[in-house]
Amino acid sequence: MVSQPGGFSEENLVPLLDLVLQMLMFFMACTNLAKENFNEGIKLPLAQSAKPVDDLGSDILYVNVDEKGNLVGIPVEPKFPDGKIDGMEGKVIQDGRVVNPGTFNYLLRLRQIESYLRGIYKDKKSLAEKRKDDPGVVRTLVILRAHQDANYKDVFNVLRLCRGAEFHKMELRATIDSR
Repeated sequence: MVSQPGGFSEENLVPLLDLVLQMLMFFMACTNLAKENFNEGIKLPLAQSAKPVDDLGSDILYVNVDEKGNLVGIPVEPKFPDGKIDGMEGKVIQDGRVVNPGTFNYLLRLRQIESYLRGIYKDKKSLAEKRKDDPGVVRTLVILRAHQDANYKDVFNVLRLCRGAEFHKMELRATIDSR
């Protein structure tokens, strides 16, 4: 408070405004990160019953499988410039557009998914080595979001590859049937 002649005082609102703006920026950043983990093109299957979502912690890997069995919504990198793993040999992408779709190779897609998951596990392992409690223990929860029209074989193979990459905690997502 700043005292003025005459006995009146003004409150300094600058620290309060600073705190409010910092909280606003924090929640905006959290919202953007949460949006990146979901792919709206994935229509989850319906479940007759479901349990409420537990507190999952912060180390979560979302794996989105579309109706064709491709992994979608992955970070864009030189190996996957269009953000999906689809097993297409000879696919050519220029300026973010597929110029030549290439030919589908199922075994190539499995190898690409395996390589992607092992790379993520390796990164999570190196982070776990630096942690003070339980050094080296990877606590990542893999949440598989498969499209309702995805083939069971494709979903099973993604789960198998997650297990092969040494991820041990996995969950499947579904929407509740409201009938």
